[in-house]
Amino acid sequence: TPPVMDVEYLKKNVGEALSEGLTETVLQAPPDSVDYLGKWLLNYVKLKREGKAKAKEIAMAEKSMKMINMQAISAAKVQMAMTKSKKAVQEKLKAFNAFLEEVNHTQLYFDRLCQHLSENLVIPNVYLGEKVERPKGEEKEEVLKYIAATSGQKFMLTKLLKKDEGSTF
Repeated sequence: TPPVMDVEYLKKNVGEALSEGLTETVLQAPPDSVDYLGKWLLNYVKLKREGKAKAKEIAMAEKSMKMINMQAISAAKVQMAMTKSKKAVQEKLKAFNAFLEEVNHTQLYFDRLCQHLSENLVIPNVYLGEKVERPKGEEKEEVLKYIAATSGQKFMLTKLLKKDEGSTF
């Protein structure tokens, strides 16, 4: 009797192919059974390889489709977020414009403008200035006088910015 390990090896590695090939050989009853079985086994191997290649190709196609779907979902989520963000900005702008139409005090108008710019442009410190001339000896000098600022920067309202000092003059 053959060792159990050899029988297990044959069952595991060639059992299915030999079983199918022998069954087909018996059913066809060809004149040269060994040649028929040999050719059948070669064809079996070819079909198995093609099947594995096809399965691999199908798996890759499915993976690609999954990635395309994930990208489409991500793009849709980004689009939805942008639409929501755009709507939120439009609503803030609409509310700001409504405020501007109702305000009748210039300082309140400028303060609210600074706050709006800070919140919607994500700029922590916003200043508004007015270009004015002030006497400098016998001549006049242009300076920027701050007239409005965001809430934490109100100390700037007492400051003047000379032409050669500022980058935003």
